[in-house]
Amino acid sequence: IKALVAAQVPEGRKGFERDDAFVERMAEASAKGLEPIELSKCDPSALNEKSLAGCGLAVLCGVDRLPQGFSDSLAGFVRRGGGLLITLRPGMQVEAFNKSYGPLLPMMVGEPFRQGFDEERYFSPQPAELPPSLFREFSGGENGDLAAARIYNHFSLITGGDKEDSGKTLFALNNGDPLIVEKRFGKGSVVMLSTTLGGEWSSLPVHQAYLPLLSRLFNHLAGFSGMALNRQQGEPLICELPSGTDKVFVTRPDAKLDSCPIAVSGERFFGRYEEASLPGVYEFRDAAGASLGYFSVARPGRESDLRQLHADEMEMFKKVLGAEVAASGDEFALAVGGKDSGSEKTWLCLALVLALFIMDAALTRIWFT
Repeated sequence: IKALVAAQVPEGRKGFERDDAFVERMAEASAKGLEPIELSKCDPSALNEKSLAGCGLAVLCGVDRLPQGFSDSLAGFVRRGGGLLITLRPGMQVEAFNKSYGPLLPMMVGEPFRQGFDEERYFSPQPAELPPSLFREFSGGENGDLAAARIYNHFSLITGGDKEDSGKTLFALNNGDPLIVEKRFGKGSVVMLSTTLGGEWSSLPVHQAYLPLLSRLFNHLAGFSGMALNRQQGEPLICELPSGTDKVFVTRPDAKLDSCPIAVSGERFFGRYEEASLPGVYEFRDAAGASLGYFSVARPGRESDLRQLHADEMEMFKKVLGAEVAASGDEFALAVGGKDSGSEKTWLCLALVLALFIMDAALTRIWFT
């Protein structure tokens, strides 16, 4: 998963208070898992359409003004299946923020709930409309009770008049205000936090479940983009299935038929095949034999890497193919250019041309004077 990250950090914020610090920690932790997260960091003022190339999601932390033209690029990115995570920060310009993001916002952003910071006044997050198999494990204490976290301040979120255009609340505060909201936009999805991602306005970052929650959000948002159809040997093949599929099979390049486990994420069904060890084409089929998708597994590149041959193997290679092997650029130039050293003659040609010009000028002057 490749994520574009742009954070507008107020001056003087360090470590615990920085939103992007926790994104980096989560990415470092993901490197030990099956689907590591690669971050592509960008200054908010430099965001453009090229910044989104190759990314499955964008993470904008406290960015209240998008560069000119980037709003349309971002909307197109999400509409095609990309994910977008938006977080808020103290001191941001609310009016400019709402105008920049426009229809992408799950809810419009109002003013902060309170002015300033009071460690004795806080709210607690509560699960709301959590999709099955998505965030359910974070609703109890077994995997780290998020309800024990303290939210010291947040922005009020304003629900639009059109309910279909408004996002749904995944987590709310115990006073009823939304904390994490989500909205489907085209093929993609937008998730927004009404508070900071770092520790400036909440104690969420110090809870054990926080980094796993961020990782789940990243995977959820990146999951709306198209699955990679060209894979390397050993990488999983993931095929999105029609809703309600109960059985799926995979036809391998060696013509064998394997059953494939089905994973459910929210209301989406996926077939995940882990035994793609042979190069070639793999086909997913349902129980009736209907084709659901094709994947290609590449052959290993080591077969064409001559550097791995031992001396005796190299001699056999040259003998069988009648080939010469050049180990350096100089050897290659000598092999294709023959015995000649290929010394430079350009200076001699230029000198001859110059001499002809001088002789032509001299003769012209003699004949016409």
